[in-house]
Amino acid sequence: MFTNYFFLIEGFKNLSTVGTITRTSKSITKRIINTINFEEAKIIVELGAGDGAITKYLLQRMRLDSQLVVFEVNPSFCAALKKIKDHRLMIINDSAENMACHLNAGSVKKVDTIISTLPFILFPPAKRDTILRQSADLLADSGSFFQLNYAAAVRDLYKVYFHRVQTAFIIWNMPPAYLFVCDNNIY
Repeated sequence: MFTNYFFLIEGFKNLSTVGTITRTSKSITKRIINTINFEEAKIIVELGAGDGAITKYLLQRMRLDSQLVVFEVNPSFCAALKKIKDHRLMIINDSAENMACHLNAGSVKKVDTIISTLPFILFPPAKRDTILRQSADLLADSGSFFQLNYAAAVRDLYKVYFHRVQTAFIIWNMPPAYLFVCDNNIY
């Protein structure tokens, strides 16, 4: 219960970067987790990790030799994430706009999975485009980009950057949400 209250407070204080006042539901988390091929996913990136609702599940399923790199701008959420003790977790307190710089500095050229809960609809277009362009460029050919969103109308936005975009509506979230699964494979 404390974590829900903590998220609610941070959501109200920083709505333009958090994008919601509720944590990601277990329904959405399970949908994402069950879609990832953890045998193949060596490098996973999470954009807007919040207080770790999805992060913890990813770490439970990841291989021991995999790495999870999370980008979170909110210092309070970063402090909560640092309580997760796992050598595979790297927390970067910076905007996802700078992810290519951070990943390249760590010799990461391609990632297998990107999970984003960033509120792109609230971002200035230049910031949104920079993050999506970098995501598409960093994604391995067999990788997937997952985006949680509260409006279906943004589906065409993802089609600009990814070859294929699939949409799932998840009613068991507050508020109900759309999960966009994007990839660069041409079928």
